[in-house]
Amino acid sequence: MKPYPWSRLRSARYDELYVSPHMDDAVYSCGGRIAQRRAEGARILVVTVFGNGRDDDQGSGVFGDIATRKREERAAMDLLDVDHLLLNHADLLVRPKRAADWARYVIPFAELGPNAFQQQLAASIAAIRWRFATPNARVFFPLAVGAHPDHRLVFEVGAAFAEEAFVWFYEDVPYAQVRALRDDRLHQLGLAPPALRLGAIGETHGFVMAQAPRWQLPLTFSAVAGHWLTMHAAARLRRGTATARAKDVRDISDVLERKLAAMRAYATQTAFFYPGAIEAKLPREGGRYVERSWQLSGLTSSLAPDALSVQREQALLEQLPRA
Repeated sequence: MKPYPWSRLRSARYDELYVSPHMDDAVYSCGGRIAQRRAEGARILVVTVFGNGRDDDQGSGVFGDIATRKREERAAMDLLDVDHLLLNHADLLVRPKRAADWARYVIPFAELGPNAFQQQLAASIAAIRWRFATPNARVFFPLAVGAHPDHRLVFEVGAAFAEEAFVWFYEDVPYAQVRALRDDRLHQLGLAPPALRLGAIGETHGFVMAQAPRWQLPLTFSAVAGHWLTMHAAARLRRGTATARAKDVRDISDVLERKLAAMRAYATQTAFFYPGAIEAKLPREGGRYVERSWQLSGLTSSLAPDALSVQREQALLEQLPRA
């Protein structure tokens, strides 16, 4: 696979980098902050980790049509006036998976690495920061709210850098707009006590199975309830060790329309996740539309960028065309 196959790089250095598991995650989760920071003159680079893992744009389905998703990505980047870099690792839908992988995927708090992919990604992120970040640039990773395996894989790479002052973790939208999913993730990390609420199973089911036919709902509700209760009980016995050094609850009400426009640019994804009004579902606090991010300490990680791998990635980045 060709490294760094798609990019637009108009600046020598960037003030903020957003590591986005898929095309749309950075905009869904941080589009308001990005819009505000651009208005302040900050230079922004979005680094998208997963694609089809191939040297072509072949794919199918709402999540796998890479050609369409790249057109949507460029449109969203244009609306926010930011640059982008695609790493194009094979995402969950197309990469080979063993039975052991599936077993870990269904346990929300299970570690998925370290593995060869994460070692390479850690080297890429270290090289990208060295090549493109300003000295005081912040780098944002997903917090992995919602437990999507791709988000968890990228979060674990971020955990390897978490003690550095430049690293922040953003709450993943659309998952973070579901209170039960957000509460569970904060508890898994050790940032909040367990929250067992009667409505949590319904919230989780309503989000996960929003597109399911009505006749399937009793069966899917039973499956979601069983999985949720089992994992919640297990998580109570295995609370994480993270502590918050800082938390940013950013009011994005003033740039909401710009964020919504960028979200709508991902037409295939937004139609799936938001069949109705987008703004009715976005996270809010005190009547304000917000985006939340965290600086964390106490995350455990055995990942460490290999110096030779970082140097190899740096050499590849030097060859990228500049817009």
